[in-house]
Amino acid sequence: MLLTNRVQIRATRADIWSILTNPRELPLWNPNIIEVHCRNDDPLRVGEGFEVALAMGPRAAYFAVDVTRCVPRTRLRLRHRRVEDPEDRSFVESYFLKQRDGVVEVTQRIDLRNANVDTWTRLVCWAMHRRGREQPQLERLRTRLEGLAVVS
Repeated sequence: MLLTNRVQIRATRADIWSILTNPRELPLWNPNIIEVHCRNDDPLRVGEGFEVALAMGPRAAYFAVDVTRCVPRTRLRLRHRRVEDPEDRSFVESYFLKQRDGVVEVTQRIDLRNANVDTWTRLVCWAMHRRGREQPQLERLRTRLEGLAVVS
């Protein structure tokens, strides 16, 4: 299963990148993230990582997140491994930023195709990706960034 979502944001690629590569920002636009534990306060780079607790069903699921690709202001790929059983549950989340007609198109892909993820978890991921708790994740990212642009 490959989940894809796109949004156009009226912000600079640098502003969008600074939020995407700051794990502490994640709960501010992704309502499915309950907690984030960072190893340091630096922006993400290949080989670095952090941990998150995701609201998945009746209880939280804990994932170690590793940066596997990072092309500044263009591309970010994160591998999520289940903390309880890192070999069993993993998926890849990617972001692509592309400048188009005065806005930045942000594409998010969540790849569950090669992960050993049961059908129930796939359905939960699909629902979280499409809806979040209030609105889709990328819509919340756009609202956050465009709101920051108005304030500053």
